[in-house]
Amino acid sequence: AILAEPGKEFSFETSALRVDAKITDMKYAEDDSKYFDKLTVSLNLFLREGADLRKGEMDIPDEFKISS
Repeated sequence: AILAEPGKEFSFETSALRVDAKITDMKYAEDDSKYFDKLTVSLNLFLREGADLRKGEMDIPDEFKISS
């Protein structure tokens, strides 16, 4: 978890990707600072070295899979 604030940068990785993110704009809800009225995040995605995209294997939750 991170504390959201404008300009905050963070990164995370999956088995095939590295994601660099930056919070560019935000506004907390007026009645509760636990929720956002607005949150804008800039994402830059990079393939990790050695990632084999030809495998076609991803850990996708069942509710998002498309059945043929």
